[in-house]
Amino acid sequence: MLSAIIIEDEKLAREVLISLLEQFFGDKINILGEASNVKQGVSLIQKYQPQLVFLDIQLRGVTGFDLFNHFEEPRSFEVVFTTAHKEHAIKAIRSGAFDYILKPIAIDDLSDMLKRLQVHLNTKTKETARVMPSEEVEIISKQTGKLVIPTPKGYSLENKDLIIYCEGMGNYTKIYLTTGKEMIMSKTLKAIELSLGDNFCRIHKSYLVNINHILRYSRSNGYKITLTNDTVLDVSYRNNETVLQILKKISH
Repeated sequence: MLSAIIIEDEKLAREVLISLLEQFFGDKINILGEASNVKQGVSLIQKYQPQLVFLDIQLRGVTGFDLFNHFEEPRSFEVVFTTAHKEHAIKAIRSGAFDYILKPIAIDDLSDMLKRLQVHLNTKTKETARVMPSEEVEIISKQTGKLVIPTPKGYSLENKDLIIYCEGMGNYTKIYLTTGKEMIMSKTLKAIELSLGDNFCRIHKSYLVNINHILRYSRSNGYKITLTNDTVLDVSYRNNETVLQILKKISH
């Protein structure tokens, strides 16, 4: 049975969700507590260590996304956003949330989400069971100079020079290679950044690029770079000066 808490500022919305879960999914999910704001939610998560958090996006002056600032990656719980605004969907998924459900909440949506979540958690358990100790991964990485990426059949050793860029997706990172291959690692972008070394530069909270694959830099319509695979990525204002300094060094 899945353990869960609910963070929702509207009492009626909390009561409706609790009622649906208890009435139709009482044998699958155990609600440990409910909160009306992020602060209370953080306390409940720290106290109960739930597997799942139902999180409203609009929370009186703050957003549900603020919850992530209180927990280090990778998080020990999955998040399902509940929202009346479908325009938040992309941000919700990019933040590393497992899913989002639109209000008014439908029983079919809850059922579908819970089925997929159970499969997801079962898969994570199996992957954790067969994962190579991090110490061994680091040793192999240092000895070979390659990035060690878990695969369904074992591990793939990828030449770091062939990595064009990495995209952070919450607890996961998607890696784009010059071969056209795309691979996903169950590590945060920050963890990947520490493994790749000086040839890689953080240009945005979601992007880490190989500086040897930067083709162009542009200031039109915001700061942007074009990579050797013709991908155009945004450079954040915060990271722009660092990118410019790196580009000046490699141009000399």
